[in-house]
Amino acid sequence: MAKFVGTLGFAERVETAPDVWRDAVTERPYTGDLTKYQKQYQPGESVNDDLTLQNGIEIVYDDYLLIHHPQLKYVEYAGVKWKVRSIEPARPRLKLQLGGVYNG
Repeated sequence: MAKFVGTLGFAERVETAPDVWRDAVTERPYTGDLTKYQKQYQPGESVNDDLTLQNGIEIVYDDYLLIHHPQLKYVEYAGVKWKVRSIEPARPRLKLQLGGVYNG
């Protein structure tokens, strides 16, 4: 099993002005295990096909992750920010499945 070292991005809605909301992103470094590695090219409407990862990552919970895992938006892996497609709490670990490139 390969090791994962990367950054997780958590987004929280904050009101910047009356009735104006935006996502405030907090990044935190984590390590874990890369349980699945698979990439897939999907034809899209652009000239180049879209790259989608179907990687599985398992991270051991800490206090911050235990509270804020519903706000998890992306994982930075291999220098690219990837969308979190699904989250499965399986104590003491959090299982993540990645999807396409995060454009937030």
